[in-house]
Amino acid sequence: MASDTKLEYRKLFYDAMKYLATLSSAGAGLVITIADRLFPKPEWPLLVVASVIAFLLALTASMMVMIYLAGDPDDADESDKRFARAAMGASIGSFVVGMYAIAVFALKNFV
Repeated sequence: MASDTKLEYRKLFYDAMKYLATLSSAGAGLVITIADRLFPKPEWPLLVVASVIAFLLALTASMMVMIYLAGDPDDADESDKRFARAAMGASIGSFVVGMYAIAVFALKNFV
């Protein structure tokens, strides 16, 4: 039973990383496409660059976690597990940074 629970946890976590990767790629694409059209003379344009970089980092880290989760956990050594935890933290953290950067940019240029 514990094995089934662990497998379900891995599937759910894989799906969560997949959704985060999808949101990150969509966020980067939308920021690149829309930012220059909505704001012809933007203030603080480096926030757009920071947002795109953060979204791409989140996408890359999410993919790394998905690759780890697709493998056999019994074959993973402790360094692989530490790397997967760090990649998970990086993916979530950089997604949040990207969202905050684009929110601050929008607030600065709309207000």
